[in-house]
Amino acid sequence: MPRFEIILDCKSKNADVITDYVRSEITDNFTIITDDKSLKDHFCNNGIHAETILENIPTNSNEEQRIYQTVWENMKLLETSFAEIKDNGVEVFLGFRHQIHDELIMLEKLYSILISKKKNHIVFCLSSINAYYYACIGIASSLGYIVSWPLKIKHNTIVTMESLPNTRQLYICEILYHNRLPSIKKIITYLWERAKQFLESKKHLPSQHIKAKVKMHSLSSHDTSSETKIISSALKLQNAIRMEINATRYVKMNDDKSRLKLIEKLNSFEFKNRPCLFYLSTNDMDLYLKPVYPIIEQFKKIQYPYIILTHDQNTKDALSQKNIDFFDYQPYLYDFGYDLEIVKKMIQATKKIASQNDSMISIYFQFFLNDEFFFELINKLRLIRLLSLLVSRLNSISIFVMPDNIGEQLMMCEVAKQYKIKTVSTLANLISPTARSVGHMGAEIIATYGEDCNVSLTKMGYDEDKLVMTGNPRYDNIKNLDPITIRESLSKKIEIDFDRPIILIATSGYDEKEVDWMLDAISYANKKDYEIIIKFHPLFESERSQILLERSKGMKFHFLKYSDIEINEVISVSKVVITDNSSTGMLAILADRPVIVVNFRGEPYPDNRYDEYGIALLAISTQELELCIDKTMNDKHIQNHLAEHRKKYQYWYNYKNDGMAAARIFEMLTSQSSKEVI
Repeated sequence: MPRFEIILDCKSKNADVITDYVRSEITDNFTIITDDKSLKDHFCNNGIHAETILENIPTNSNEEQRIYQTVWENMKLLETSFAEIKDNGVEVFLGFRHQIHDELIMLEKLYSILISKKKNHIVFCLSSINAYYYACIGIASSLGYIVSWPLKIKHNTIVTMESLPNTRQLYICEILYHNRLPSIKKIITYLWERAKQFLESKKHLPSQHIKAKVKMHSLSSHDTSSETKIISSALKLQNAIRMEINATRYVKMNDDKSRLKLIEKLNSFEFKNRPCLFYLSTNDMDLYLKPVYPIIEQFKKIQYPYIILTHDQNTKDALSQKNIDFFDYQPYLYDFGYDLEIVKKMIQATKKIASQNDSMISIYFQFFLNDEFFFELINKLRLIRLLSLLVSRLNSISIFVMPDNIGEQLMMCEVAKQYKIKTVSTLANLISPTARSVGHMGAEIIATYGEDCNVSLTKMGYDEDKLVMTGNPRYDNIKNLDPITIRESLSKKIEIDFDRPIILIATSGYDEKEVDWMLDAISYANKKDYEIIIKFHPLFESERSQILLERSKGMKFHFLKYSDIEINEVISVSKVVITDNSSTGMLAILADRPVIVVNFRGEPYPDNRYDEYGIALLAISTQELELCIDKTMNDKHIQNHLAEHRKKYQYWYNYKNDGMAAARIFEMLTSQSSKEVI
């Protein structure tokens, strides 16, 4: 039978250690699967056959689309299973929807790979540690693989993975089973007597010191001695009963106290009109706030009252860097109480799904039902109460949520419904949203960037009445940027001659060998005395920029990091943009710049084939790349042909492309009408 091993927290520097382990433990017919391409490359250099998850299931491949559609349908079924469990009218499951969706995607990919490689031993090397990775073992076992307990890298050695504290089920068991005990007092007495008998047999009576130590460490200690097990069982049982008896009183006390603190803070805000609330989160690349900044600027320009709510550290950092005020509600959150009965209902519903069969979902929920889930659950319930108080006291005219597909934002949309307050959101991406890129959106109105977006979302099942074309605020300034200001900004980053034609190369990183043709482009640009700027996708920036710099000795070009400057600004000073299937191509089209698509792979890109739309030239060889550069630089006929086609697609991808998207969204947020735009 095939064997399955999973090793967690693997980095490229650990490749030799993992190689030695695999060669010693699994002698033949094995494949390493990893989520880290650099780790895969190290294995291959060591003579070990390794593949990435992406290689097995390419982006936008039929299999990936099948997986996303499967999970999309399963999420609908799960929503039905949890639909009746609500707090303050809000479906509690929404708080976990995004997390469950993303983790099921990963597990479906694992399932697909294991099915396709059933004749091989599989070693799954993942670059991080997460509680849900334990479900990988259950999935492999259900497919007939011989499985072992997870391994991990620790101090560059491979060790057996101890059970993570947050994967235990101590609190879960307390919630599920303590009501079944016939006599709490007798059970506690019995457990304590057993502890005493055990210790007496060891000539060591339990002292107060021992009892205090066990009480303090019973939920986190890895000590597996009988002494600790028995004593902690009694103490945990006592805690369970105490939690049940005091639950209602505890919640009420905390709620009263926390409500008063928060109300006092909210009373300090003064608004002439009903304000608009912005409820925001972002990632470390600040992707989700980029469409929001122009809307905030519109509020400042009109001097209309607004308040930004957040607790996410990335968001707080990003807003602080731009000197934008916000209200951090984090200090108030954990003082709010929660309803223990709702906790029980959620745990019971989760347990029911986990025990149904050996399907992907039931296996996942077996591992999802742990103390991490318990703590997340009570914090989601606290958040619902906090958001309800915020929304009711601030009496906002509308709420803008971004991004509109994660748990907290989905819950805010539901809270707003209870108070009949309009919610609006938009999308960070520009190219054809799919179940892969969007997920579930909960706002009453989605401000879409154009016809392409509407067509894609209606195919996903969104009601047309929910969609309002506004354009994407992120690109409002794309045709109106001040070149003088941008040149001054760029000059601080790189030494560049703006009197020469500038070529920008910016890609998605889809082609692993893109550095090869980039070197060809740099070489030709040097011959023609063109300036050339390289901007890698941030996911590949570190690795590929190093390769490029090592292989380009003596060549002249400029390299910009993702964080150096906005891509819009670089496009605005460029004469030609070279890309692959990156959204950069569409941005260049919106900015009225000629685009060259480079594809040396021998097969079409899975999406965003700009050349097929007639809005870009295609180069499939070095000679064609050089010819395309010449044509876009000098051939008036080609330049006019591309310009005509760009006009059509500008409307398709960015409604009117007139720099008024933020103004339209502002009108929706501040008008009494639900969908008023200009």
